[in-house]
Amino acid sequence: GAPDVVMRRDIPAEGATVAFEAVPAGLYLACLEGSPATCRRTGVGDVFLVAGQSNAVSPITFGPPMASRTGLVAVTLHHGDDDAHAGVEPDIDTMFFPSVQTPARAGACWIRLGDMLAKTGVPVGFVIVARSATNSDCWNPGGGACWPLLARALAARKYRAVLWHQGESDALGHFPMEKSLANLTALVAASREIAPGIPWIVAHNSLKNDIPYAEQPVRQAQVALVGKGLACAGPDTDTMRRHADWVGAADFGGAGLAAHGEKWFPAVRAFLDSGTCVHSFPGVW
Repeated sequence: GAPDVVMRRDIPAEGATVAFEAVPAGLYLACLEGSPATCRRTGVGDVFLVAGQSNAVSPITFGPPMASRTGLVAVTLHHGDDDAHAGVEPDIDTMFFPSVQTPARAGACWIRLGDMLAKTGVPVGFVIVARSATNSDCWNPGGGACWPLLARALAARKYRAVLWHQGESDALGHFPMEKSLANLTALVAASREIAPGIPWIVAHNSLKNDIPYAEQPVRQAQVALVGKGLACAGPDTDTMRRHADWVGAADFGGAGLAAHGEKWFPAVRAFLDSGTCVHSFPGVW
């Protein structure tokens, strides 16, 4: 049938940006007039920037790919950091709606989080710049190889917040707390030079080894960053590591990654509802 609302804009030149007035949150079709084949499904809603390492990439390596249950979630076409794409930057410009017909192999936890958030009827999008096996040096704006892509993504569009999930590689590299904290502090500050005031929601994340979680330097760095008011407290995803198969299907199977998304929901939902966040992590279990 005919659409409820039709808005038209002239495109002055190839590659030019066209502005529309504010419209209600929801799904729309964007088309060149008279060319139905050009129509693209377009969401107006909340967009988040995702950075960090493998659990932020959230690739399904065990089991089938994932589709959105609501049809209101879009993710960028991240290649999942598989062997064929080693060293290749992920696509941050193309977003799609993962469906039964076109499911996603990467971004699984964000699809689950998006479905939970989208129950209000507002579409949710995730631009994923995360790279597997990266430590915080890689994200340091003072020369880190991961920073340029994050900077480009920040400049390209507006976001509700950055969702940061990283820590394992700092633990593997035996980074002292001060080094991880300095890297994170510089990263947040540099991001706000591009996107003033952009909020960061940071997961409590380290590594399962012989160091008690309360004594993990990278967890202490995350506590310090949040305690200084530089970031919001996200989920404690180290609780996932109590599962005996945490490096297998528990971490990188569809069910495990969906559980990661569910852990993010309380912090992100509270942030969207109130515009504020918690500046302390709960006690170590």
